[in-house]
Amino acid sequence: MGSTLVLLTASLFACSSSTADNEDSTDEAMQTAGKAAAEACGDKFQPAFKRYKKAVDGAKARLVDGPCDTEEEGAGMISVIADHATAAVMICPAFKDVIRTSPFAEPIRKVMSRSLTLRSLTGELLVLRNSQFANWSGVDALIPGTLFETESNGAFGFHEGITFRANGEGTFEKVEPIDQEPFTKTTVTPIRYRIEKLGTEREGRRIFVERNGRTERFDLVVLGPNEEDFETAPHFYLRAEGMEGLHFENTAMSSINGECGD
Repeated sequence: MGSTLVLLTASLFACSSSTADNEDSTDEAMQTAGKAAAEACGDKFQPAFKRYKKAVDGAKARLVDGPCDTEEEGAGMISVIADHATAAVMICPAFKDVIRTSPFAEPIRKVMSRSLTLRSLTGELLVLRNSQFANWSGVDALIPGTLFETESNGAFGFHEGITFRANGEGTFEKVEPIDQEPFTKTTVTPIRYRIEKLGTEREGRRIFVERNGRTERFDLVVLGPNEEDFETAPHFYLRAEGMEGLHFENTAMSSINGECGD
């Protein structure tokens, strides 16, 4: 009965959309994660799938052409890819499993591999919004492999960034402009870090970063969209001690930053 329902669902979708979308939807529905999503989403599958497909297409284009030179302007930026994937998940939460396991979603996973936002979109981290439903359980194990960076410095990329690795180790990178080729200087410094829980699992974490004999404190928070915003990806920030706001140079580092002059 389950297989019959999935095939019937895919057939119904094929009768209600364009030929290109039909083929993509049917292919996706034949995968394990796609089958489950088709059954779980019902009539929300197609609108969720369209946003998910935009995320996949943008990620594919980024891998070929880079973030700024895709055929559709802006499509390859991580912020745009993440927004489309978030919309899919917000329309139908079953797309968390699709993004996490489907072979079709591999481009999304690849281009967002160093962003904590990806773990939110796959459901590994139960934080999509700063709300009463946020649950930071397990975030400590998801931090290794992630990158947080300050706002980009024009064509030179980020000013500063922290890459967290396993066993409490990582690197701090600083990019500065210089007057001769290659016109930037990158300094890489090893760090040690530790993560401290703040009260309950529904609160974020505090991360202490030691470099060059000095320890800095950052609060890990999620900021940005409210619970009614179905379009914007969650942005996770390392907010430096004493700074309540954002966009102060070298005081807040984000899991997603602007690109291509955005």
